[in-house]
Amino acid sequence: MEGSSLQDNPGIVVQDGSALVNDANISDDVVTDNATLDDLSTEYNLKDINISEYPEGTPVLKFDSVEDLNKFLATEDAAPKTIETTINNTEPLPVSKLGLSQPLALRSSNYTTVRKTKTVNTGFANVNLKADIRVYSSGSFREIKSCHEWTDHTGFAFSLDWDEKYNWHKISKDHSSVTVAGGGVLNYVIFVSGIGKMYSRSIDIKFTYKL
Repeated sequence: MEGSSLQDNPGIVVQDGSALVNDANISDDVVTDNATLDDLSTEYNLKDINISEYPEGTPVLKFDSVEDLNKFLATEDAAPKTIETTINNTEPLPVSKLGLSQPLALRSSNYTTVRKTKTVNTGFANVNLKADIRVYSSGSFREIKSCHEWTDHTGFAFSLDWDEKYNWHKISKDHSSVTVAGGGVLNYVIFVSGIGKMYSRSIDIKFTYKL
């Protein structure tokens, strides 16, 4: 938005976006030649914002040039937006239904919580889907009893926020595997050429953990 400036909001935290892309040695080949800010706004669905309206402590990526912004956006856009994979237990043991028929007194109470994480690297930050999976064991018998999942983001501190939209899990009928999913929107506040912009990208992650 024209007229807003970084001086209008001294409480924000300014990050040097140009230094970020230059330190990453991003090739000029990734950018659209002679792209204007209007071109980038259309291509990457950038939204106009007023920097002065953001709360104290908001991190803002400041770019010295539209070309530097172009490098940042091209790198982010090229990174995966979805990931789906399978994680096998490093020491797989068969899940036998015979274990369920054992007398309760013969089942030694042995619960283990296994934390599994899958990460999407956006180019400059990471979005993580994490799960604490509770596994019951008795001899060679294993079964998944419960799961708690969540998402977060790590890496550079310049992202405005990670807005989680959903998370869920589903344990298989034989309790030998659990599918975990989560997703949301990563938002960045950007300042270039005296104009504030918001860049957002959706990320979805799903994995299946098998005993």
